[in-house]
Amino acid sequence: RALHPGFDEHVRDAMAEEMERFLAATVLEERGDLDALFTSPVTYVDARLADYYGLPTDGSDPSALSRVERPRGMGVGLLAQGAFLTVYASAVSSSPTRRGHFIRSRMLCHHVPPPPPSVGEVPPPTPAATTRQRYEEQHAARPDCASCHQLMDPIGFGLEGFDAAGRRRFEESGIPIDDSGSIAGTSRGHVEFDAEEELANELASLPGVYVDERAGGVLRLAGENGALS
Repeated sequence: RALHPGFDEHVRDAMAEEMERFLAATVLEERGDLDALFTSPVTYVDARLADYYGLPTDGSDPSALSRVERPRGMGVGLLAQGAFLTVYASAVSSSPTRRGHFIRSRMLCHHVPPPPPSVGEVPPPTPAATTRQRYEEQHAARPDCASCHQLMDPIGFGLEGFDAAGRRRFEESGIPIDDSGSIAGTSRGHVEFDAEEELANELASLPGVYVDERAGGVLRLAGENGALS
């Protein structure tokens, strides 16, 4: 609670409901395609969760989920959902590796080798550095780490505009957030982007990522190697 003021059981549960409602509305009710899943500015929040995110609501029923449109710069689609951002983070900070690994392995269906037994922990947060700076020092600057982490961390850096509790942020430790990133090894080569919205648009446009609408209403994404996940 000290690290993430406002994050409590109600917010956590509301994030889970938000994700379920977003997927049901986007894919099943509106028959949205992959572009909508990744880039829709619409989400579903109650009054408490809207206040937590800093989003507007109509205020008609504070306990009900309302359909709201995120203002530009507040994120879009699946990757801006608090349920995703909080699960793929640590208890104390965001995790470019966890978020990037999920996108690489579950959305692009690329294999990422497991970490070696001797791998060390990323240094804990300090007031003098951002999460990105700590990860770059620990992973990108070490040859024994860089070969695998270059597949994950540069993707996860695109989500650094959201903290470990799913809230939009523009600075960390008094330092402006750098949420530029890249995706290596795609069918279009090396793809660069700035921030979550561009990352979402790039993923939606990659030819190897698509919704399998033959799955009987079950959402499945196919990666660039053709495998379903």
